[in-house]
Parts: sequence; structure tokens; C-alpha cells
Amino acid sequence: MRAWYSLPILALLLGCSSDPATGEDPDAGDVGGDDALDTGSPTEAGADATDSGASDTSGDTGTPTDTAAPADTGVDAPVGPKADIHYIGRFDKNATRARFDWSGSALRTRFVGTGIDVKLAGSANQFQVEIDGAPTAVIKHAGGTVTHSLAKGLTDAEHDLLLVKRTEAFYYPVDFLGFVPTSGKPLVPTAARTRLIEVIGDSITCGYGVLGASVSCSFSADTESAYDAYGSIAARALNAEAVMISWSGIGAYRDNGGKTSEQMPTLWTRTLGTDPAPWSFSYTPDAVIVNLGTNDFAKGDPGKPYETAMTGLVKDIRKRYPKAEIFLALGSMLTDPDLSKARAHLDAVITGLGDAKVSRVELGVQDLAVDGGGCDYHPNVKTQKKMADKLVVALKARLGW
Repeated sequence: MRAWYSLPILALLLGCSSDPATGEDPDAGDVGGDDALDTGSPTEAGADATDSGASDTSGDTGTPTDTAAPADTGVDAPVGPKADIHYIGRFDKNATRARFDWSGSALRTRFVGTGIDVKLAGSANQFQVEIDGAPTAVIKHAGGTVTHSLAKGLTDAEHDLLLVKRTEAFYYPVDFLGFVPTSGKPLVPTAARTRLIEVIGDSITCGYGVLGASVSCSFSADTESAYDAYGSIAARALNAEAVMISWSGIGAYRDNGGKTSEQMPTLWTRTLGTDPAPWSFSYTPDAVIVNLGTNDFAKGDPGKPYETAMTGLVKDIRKRYPKAEIFLALGSMLTDPDLSKARAHLDAVITGLGDAKVSRVELGVQDLAVDGGGCDYHPNVKTQKKMADKLVVALKARLGW
């Protein structure tokens, strides 16, 4: 299913807006499900047949030159508390590839040697590379089947790798076909993280425009980064993984343009944002943060229908995740009087639910005069960090982290 906005129209609309799993799951970081996939092998079935052997590196900050990868010798670890690749987010897996499109979807692994490559197929998207806990390269996958160099010239030792999808679902899916350590040595099985949060939201959660130089820039893949959005920042501060189910312009009841069909209560149930096939809900987050309302208010107070939609979404979340703490968030683009109205609506939802594990969290209002802003008046990195700090306090208080 195609997105309902073209990119230029989406940017215009958003510029106008006031816009681990634990317990039973043996591998807390693998939130994609099927462990049968041999993702250590860059098999090309189901992807474009031609591998260019090089990626588009124009404009890649710190991106090493991509080179063709040798045959993979990695093997997957048995199912259990350790695995050689951890899937963070929702993945549609088969025997040869793992397909994903949601913002912030990520793959975590450990390798031995001085470098590592990845083989990707599918649509054009951008990715943040993190080596040993520090952000390094940005990979710009221009589409097709391409082997990208993620790191090279490292100390010949064990290294941790995290690969995060910066761009959002409406760029369409990417197929992960395998990691290939340039040493030829197998990937190193590691334990998964034991904390998981899920963040459900709109462009703010996607990191729309977060890297923009000012409020006057328009939407682009270069300025969008889920890695630099509050959910990801908070997760890193808490040694947790974050799953983000977010789509720019969307709402709980209606989107930025006033459309009421296919809003987040519908998209949240999907494996891929661009495909109606349902998700299995195979992971169990410790906490779910719902940050929706900015777009619902784009055409004025949405009133009771917004409360009804939010109540339905929270009930569905509770059905899927019986033990999770659920936070209804406010921040950071709404201002009064809409902010006060949104707060009242959320309080009414919480009161009506009568669920002791549902609470409201305030992530603050961006201060453009002091902190500046990102593209189309969206929160920049400074504001996203402030939002994350508030979320961390709330999560620690409710979960004892």
C-alpha cells in the first residue's frame, strides 16, 4: 500500500502543523520473531539480481568507501539468550532476507576484525552506523542490491555494531541480506539487552527535520533521523532498545490533512507500515509511549473523537502487552490553548480507562527562540534531547530503572 502523501505534499502539510523483551522471550533484543533466517549470508533471493558492489557515498558524513564483500563465513547462534544478530523492531523474515521499513528499525551484532560490510536491497533509505557505542558513518542506500562498507581500519579486535534505519516507513522497505566481517571470521554471539520500550508517534518521533539547520528548511531524508529522536536517545540513556512505530503527519483520530482512515490505531497493527499484513506482536516491551495529538489538532480541537480513538488504541496496546507501563505523552510542538485542551483529553482517557499502569508524561514545549528548531518548525537535536531527558525520568520512576 502506498503512502497517502507524496513527499512534497507531506512536507508542505507538516510545515503547517502545530505538529526487551523480558520474561518469556529468550532473546530480548530479537523482536522480529523468526530465528530461522540465516542473516549471516548475503543471499540475494527475493532481491535485485545485480549487486553493484558499491554504494552511493555522496554526502555520507564519515562513511567509508564501500567495496564488494567477500563470501560470508558467519553462522547463526542457536536459539537462546545469545544470538549473533539481534533484530530491533518489526521484520518480515523468510529464509533469505529480513524486510523492514519502520523508523529506527535496527540490527545489532558483534564481529572480530578491522571492518564489516552489510548487503542491503530494496528502496532508497538512510542508516546510522554505530561502532562500539559511538555514531560513525551514515549510509545512504540509493536502492537496488548493494554491499555497503560499514566500518574499516578498526583495531583488530571484537567490536559492537548497531545499524539503525534513520528514514521512515513511507520510503518503502529495505531487505537485510547479511553482515560480512572483512576478516572472514564468524559473527560473535552476544546477549540481548533486557529492556525494551516502544514509542508510537508522528513526525516528532520519526525525527523529522531534526538535523535541519533552521526552521526554514523543508523535509528531506538528509535531515530526518530516528536515531536522533527522543525515543532513541532515551533508550540509549537507559541501556534499552527502542522500537518506533511512527509516521509523519499521522494522528490517533485524524491526520494533518483531516483524513480519519488509516490512522495510527490501524498502522500500529502492521509488520510494515506500507503493507497491511498484520504484525505477530512477538515481542513484549516494558513500556509503551504514545505521542499522538499534534496532527489531530492541526485543524482545531478534535474533541471527543480524539478521546475515543486514543482510548481504543490504549485498550489494544493493553490487550497485546498486559504488563506494560503505558505513557500518554505531550510534546513538543503543541502550545496553548491546544496544549491545555490536549492535556484535558488525555486525562479524560486515563480516567475512563481506570488502568493504574496508564499515565501521562509531559515532554515539554520547544523553545525556538532559545534552542532553535529543525526543518518546518520541528524539534531539533537540542529539543529532542530535552524531551528524552524528561522521558528518562518518567521511565525510571515507573519502572525502577
